[in-house]
Amino acid sequence: MAILREPSRLKSILNIFPALDDISYCFAYGSAIFKQSLDYQPSQSSSASSGKMKSQMIDLVIAVDNPLEWHRANIFRNSSHYSGLRFLGPKWISYIQQHFGARIFYNTLIPIENDYIKYGVISTRDLINDLYDWETFYISGRLHKPTLTLKLDEQNIELKNAIKINFQSALHVALLLQSEQFTQEDLYMTIAGLSYSGDFRMTFGEDRNKIAKIVKPQMEAFRDIYDPLLASDLFKDIVSMPSSGKYYFQNCSPIAIQWHLNLLPKTVQYCLSKEWLAANSTSRRQRNSASRLDLDDLMRRLAFDITYRAYLHRAIESIVFRSSWSQSMKGIFTAGMSKSISYSMEKVNKMIKSSDSIVHNVIKSPRKHL
Repeated sequence: MAILREPSRLKSILNIFPALDDISYCFAYGSAIFKQSLDYQPSQSSSASSGKMKSQMIDLVIAVDNPLEWHRANIFRNSSHYSGLRFLGPKWISYIQQHFGARIFYNTLIPIENDYIKYGVISTRDLINDLYDWETFYISGRLHKPTLTLKLDEQNIELKNAIKINFQSALHVALLLQSEQFTQEDLYMTIAGLSYSGDFRMTFGEDRNKIAKIVKPQMEAFRDIYDPLLASDLFKDIVSMPSSGKYYFQNCSPIAIQWHLNLLPKTVQYCLSKEWLAANSTSRRQRNSASRLDLDDLMRRLAFDITYRAYLHRAIESIVFRSSWSQSMKGIFTAGMSKSISYSMEKVNKMIKSSDSIVHNVIKSPRKHL
């Protein structure tokens, strides 16, 4: 795994926060942690020990059992991290965190030594619910990709199980979206792309090559996550892993498809049912009648519909769009106007650089892009 920064140093960042024992889970993610490049080749220079690195934004997510008390202590210790909302007090900040957007509260552009950090605070219960059910798919989607765990409460069995179930759910969705034959890179690109499907920021404000840049340098890390699951009893009769060769093969029979559908997160099943009913009911009376069908029966009908992938795509997109839009609007207020503008401009600059890179590659090697 091409980790750009020394893990011990990243763990030391947690010392700026109060009540470390109240943090149930903390992970780092993003381009400041993991190498992201389309032309990545492992080398000595990619190591964190290769020398001083330029200042970047380090992204963290922090799960706490009691957001109200945690914000109270953090405002007392790190009031400068918060926008003007800190004057509302910890009760309102905790309320805004848990009732708006993706149930996470971000503080951004916090200077730490030669870097900046952006950290989101989410309640442990909201995180577990999102991992199981993909209620917002905001943090659960980030955890489908390689992350660096900085702290995990080993006694919280429910949290650890939810993290594992979240990986399994990503596999169910990705396999449903694959054909009978696919490559390892196809699978990981699909998994990495799930949380960006329907994200309006991918249209304006994000690097157009983002998904490929995440996957290509981190193939080994993706294998570490998903190969043991594919080889487990759960998937062993569904997917054939190549001992040598390029392609995976999977069972795409209606029975196998229904098995995947029955194990999808609840929110995905709900949105999937809405999409299918909307397309297959010609009147309100039919929709009302169909909506009373048992969920298992709906999944069975969908499994025999050859266009099930299109419904699944739209279901995922609807979840992502809703949470990405609401969280972005929430971020303008929680970060403050000046920080929001600075952060947005950095995203736009990345998007422009990405577009320029695509144009340059097409001009340089036009045949590859025909």
